[in-house]
Amino acid sequence: MGPTLTSYGRPFPRRQAQRLVELLSRPESALQAVLTARRREGKSDLLVQIQAALFDKADGPMPFRYVFDPRRAPDALARHFAASFCQQMRAFVMRQPEMLGEPLALLERELERPGLPLALTELGREYLALSSSARLEFAATLPGQFAYQEGRPLCLLLDNAETLEVFPELLSTLDDPRLSWLLTGRCRPLRRLAGRRGWPLLPLEPFALEEAMALASERCRQFEMPWVASAWQDWFAIAGTSPEWVDRLIESAAAAGRRLDSLEDLGRAYVRESAGGGMGQLFQERWQTVFADRGVAAEASLAGVREASHVAARLLQPQGGMLEPEAVPPGVRDGLAAEEWIVETPLGDAVRLSTVERDWLELARNTARFGAQRAEAGLLQAFLARAEGARQWRQAGDAVQEIRTGLLALPGLAAGEGRSPRLPELCS
Repeated sequence: MGPTLTSYGRPFPRRQAQRLVELLSRPESALQAVLTARRREGKSDLLVQIQAALFDKADGPMPFRYVFDPRRAPDALARHFAASFCQQMRAFVMRQPEMLGEPLALLERELERPGLPLALTELGREYLALSSSARLEFAATLPGQFAYQEGRPLCLLLDNAETLEVFPELLSTLDDPRLSWLLTGRCRPLRRLAGRRGWPLLPLEPFALEEAMALASERCRQFEMPWVASAWQDWFAIAGTSPEWVDRLIESAAAAGRRLDSLEDLGRAYVRESAGGGMGQLFQERWQTVFADRGVAAEASLAGVREASHVAARLLQPQGGMLEPEAVPPGVRDGLAAEEWIVETPLGDAVRLSTVERDWLELARNTARFGAQRAEAGLLQAFLARAEGARQWRQAGDAVQEIRTGLLALPGLAAGEGRSPRLPELCS
């Protein structure tokens, strides 16, 4: 697969993309599944990479990637969907991927562009002749009709696909056997939709450590930042390998004219981003959304502040990782689930805060209790302590591997009965 520009600013293909391309390209029983992951972990970027890889396969399915906007009315959605399909199929047929980045024109203009397949031009004119009430249903069948007339398979890559539940016309088109498809979007509604319709779920595979290290190294090079491999290795051990936070930390440090010369510099950048930077603002908006549906802003009144503080305490100190049913009001619970701070399990609601989310929530709570300076100093010290712990575990693992390698080199242990000896045998 060729390199694909992701939203994180550099060509960096995921390994999972190529495997999914192969499954989506099978002549029979092509993949139809829902891609799941937490927010900000790269689901949308994976769809971009799959689209690019399918574009490169001239003999594979024709790829159509679409991002739903829930704010669009049915008629506007139908028009935008049809125009996007025409633009992307024209680019595919003409083998010119740069056309995918062109501004989308009105459907009438897209139908007039040179190079558009004749079958699609005729389907587009048929769409325009319909009444507005019939257009969404026709637009939904447009990919299947075009695939049939062209005599080749087509792959749908649909983002924000939880919107499909609102538009049954679009949902029914996924039953077309000529189409392979991959859906992604908000995890909670998509899981429910997949459960009702019997669709398989595919988890997004995180970046491997070496992939994340390569991404961070490249971003540091782009922003002329020093590359301190040990500091970033500690970061990934603590916070996971999501490229979202790598991008934010490096860009914010570069914008402020600061360097990331050490683990402590990286920790200070993390605290600044969590306290008042883009990361903190992102989590703040999500936190306010939890309470917005109940008509109570988290900071609008004394009661709102108390309720937000109570909910934060419950999330930070769950009993065995579970949230008791009476711990938060029902409306807040729905908000927490929608924002993926908790997930539904057969045994109840489980708290699912990532390290970065937990740090932000604890920082916000401690700022209200003890002041910003003390709270930020506490987060920095906690970060450095966790990094030291992660480093010690890594060093211990390296030492164990070195001992095992040395023992395996002893006469009579390197090979025995066609298998490698187990650790108890080595120790004995």
